[in-house]
Amino acid sequence: MASRGNRKRKRGSVEERIDLIHVTLRVANIGNRTAYMRDLKEYLEAMDDLQTLLDSGLDYGMLAAGSIIEDILMHLKGPSVMMRRLCCKTLAQIDWGPKEEEEQHKRCICGSGVIKDLMNILEMCQRQESSSAVLDTKTICVVMNAIACLIDCPGGIKIDDRIPLVHWFFAKSNFEVKTSSLHALRYLCFHNEENAMEISRVAPKIMLSLADMLVCKDEKICHSVLQLIFSLAVSAPALVDHMDFPTDMVLTSVLKIIRKENENLVVLGLCILCTIVIRKGKYKVALAQLGVIPILMQTVQSDNEQIKLYTVGLLHELGKDFHNQVAMVDEDCLPKIFDLFNIQHQGMRKAVRGLLFNFVNNKVVISQFITGGWFETILELKGGTFGYYDDDPSEAAKIIKKLAKNHHHVRGELLNLMRESSQLEKVRIAVALAHFSKVPKHFKLIFRDNGGKCFCSVLIDVNISVMNY
Repeated sequence: MASRGNRKRKRGSVEERIDLIHVTLRVANIGNRTAYMRDLKEYLEAMDDLQTLLDSGLDYGMLAAGSIIEDILMHLKGPSVMMRRLCCKTLAQIDWGPKEEEEQHKRCICGSGVIKDLMNILEMCQRQESSSAVLDTKTICVVMNAIACLIDCPGGIKIDDRIPLVHWFFAKSNFEVKTSSLHALRYLCFHNEENAMEISRVAPKIMLSLADMLVCKDEKICHSVLQLIFSLAVSAPALVDHMDFPTDMVLTSVLKIIRKENENLVVLGLCILCTIVIRKGKYKVALAQLGVIPILMQTVQSDNEQIKLYTVGLLHELGKDFHNQVAMVDEDCLPKIFDLFNIQHQGMRKAVRGLLFNFVNNKVVISQFITGGWFETILELKGGTFGYYDDDPSEAAKIIKKLAKNHHHVRGELLNLMRESSQLEKVRIAVALAHFSKVPKHFKLIFRDNGGKCFCSVLIDVNISVMNY
């Protein structure tokens, strides 16, 4: 009888097959174990046909219209381990339709209490392992995959007091269980702040395991680890300061990751490096010593805007250290840094300007900065004029003025450039010298070697007076 029903299901149209699957599943009495197990083969055949339909493109709308979703949620509570696994597998494979509808569909299902039912299955597996030392790997993995799928939506789904259960399975040595638990933790943390805060409380106990998994060759696993570490660090910044946070291991592994071609991994890796460096300033030099600067000179040339932005942000943080500034100049970073000055992204321009300000304050770097022609490069930058000479109130002019104010040997360079430069460049230099000449004793130095003649002529030509500055 069961076999004839199965053949009939597979011969009909999609709508007819869905209806037959529903008729088969809905009559189950999950409260009567004997009756349920007697008809188990029929239920399994119905789920097998449903799997075939899912593989051929059956989406959430058709499942919901056929009441199949309610049937699956009912059988999750049934006595058969095999049926529970198949139901979890189905939930993880559903085509939820367009993105704008996905969240609505998932929240609708979660509102029925399915997450609680899935967690109850995990608790049964936990009790089984505790009593018999047998870990039901297959069931745990499909349940974790179903949880990860259902909560992967904007805003996430809050899980009350069940985070320690997922953490318990992640702590197991079984690799399949660990990785499936990892994916669940990742989505729990990524989409919901309350979940993230709860995970952060147990995070110190799992950080070493997470760091170990960063060397995994499976990029999906690596991505989940990076996403989880970053989400936790953002939600609970103090985690980075915790004595159990394996900073050295994370830095070493992430440096290898940002060399990869997978752009998603590179972005997350750079985010983590920025987070650690900002939180732990002492690692600015250590990171440079590990060879990060040459790597960043490669990532900064990426066509991916996020990679470029986070690279500049990290360079900005690293550039606050005196030794790193020298290292950047020695690594011939300035050409690539100046190339970024014309980028339209406001945040990126701000980071580049901040990095250049760091250089301006470094007396060791500044001589190379000027003799290498980078002072002239500043003058030629797009938006490199001051005041009404450009719509942008010139950060380049601010750098020039800072050079003139902080370093006496810049004065001669400015005056020499003024004698040989174009009219526009002379105006820019005059602006810097005007700022510099606010100090009376410095004002006199401008007029040595006939420098003042050129300086004043420029001011007169453009109808500017020193007093304006």
